[in-house]
Amino acid sequence: MPPDPVPHYLKSKQHYHLLDGLRGIAAVSVVVFHFCEWINTDFKENFIGHGFLAVDFFFCLSGFVMGYAYDNRVKKMGIITFLKTRFIRLHPMVVLGTILGLLGLLLDPFVNTIAYSPTKLFVIFMASNLRIPLPIL
Repeated sequence: MPPDPVPHYLKSKQHYHLLDGLRGIAAVSVVVFHFCEWINTDFKENFIGHGFLAVDFFFCLSGFVMGYAYDNRVKKMGIITFLKTRFIRLHPMVVLGTILGLLGLLLDPFVNTIAYSPTKLFVIFMASNLRIPLPIL
């Protein structure tokens, strides 16, 4: 029998579909909340007026899921391997979000894009992709 290609410390634990469902509901709630903000800016008037709290709920659940998934594996895999694993999993979404944000800025008819020089846009774009916080430019 050939050896297993996945190291024992990278094998996943039991998967809780309920937690995935709750995280999905929280994510959709935040999106609906933001769309409702366009319709009525007073959050007390919206049917999902406290939808912003779903962000906290989402991150609490995500923290639990990560803690559960990596509780006994971090010591075995090491911090560098852990950070590489997280980077490979999350960074494509950072790049996609940065690209969508740039397109949203450039294609928004209500934004004065002339206020942003190409150099400034490039610096902001690269800093966003590299997760470098910038002061307000």
